[in-house]
Amino acid sequence: MVDWTPDLTRSDKPRYLAIADIIAEDIRAGRLSVGDRLPPQRKLADRLAVDFTTVARGYVEAQKRGLVESRVGQGTFVRAPIRPAPAPVRHNRPEPADLSMNLPPEPDDPELIARMQDGVAQVSRDLVSLLRYQGFGGAPADKDAASAWLSRRGLVPAQERIFVTPGAHSALMGILGLLAKPGDTVLCESLTYPGTRSIAAQ
Repeated sequence: MVDWTPDLTRSDKPRYLAIADIIAEDIRAGRLSVGDRLPPQRKLADRLAVDFTTVARGYVEAQKRGLVESRVGQGTFVRAPIRPAPAPVRHNRPEPADLSMNLPPEPDDPELIARMQDGVAQVSRDLVSLLRYQGFGGAPADKDAASAWLSRRGLVPAQERIFVTPGAHSALMGILGLLAKPGDTVLCESLTYPGTRSIAAQ
């Protein structure tokens, strides 16, 4: 395995794109050679002090560009250059959306990133509380935040009418459990949250 650590400060792009760009640059400069094994994703994430998914997305992006290949049980390796194929006939169609990885977008707004860091700092002051079960239906602070968000859309529900769930899946289960009975038909769009169909089938 090659001892390779990209310098992400060399780029102002999102970090996963910077990782792919630096792989390409280091291949051109000879710092990475065909057959070199890149560091495991989790190990590189620890080195760079970034989230594991950032490195995973960077490797996936490099693989899309034909720079590396992933071998099951072995790792990620620098691959030989791909010989360019004949230019395809171009149609005026939009590029398909990449749904291969279910990841939230990385924020690139400095103000938003600073607010997220402040939030993490506040939570880390009382780590023990994170190990406890939270109140049923959501903590008062969560309900206040939800009420403020809803008020911007013209809704002002009482706090006791706001129910906070652990995620969209739990919310859908609760809603369908209230509104639908076994045997009812549930309609949804063809492109929808995958869990909707599995919940409706129960």
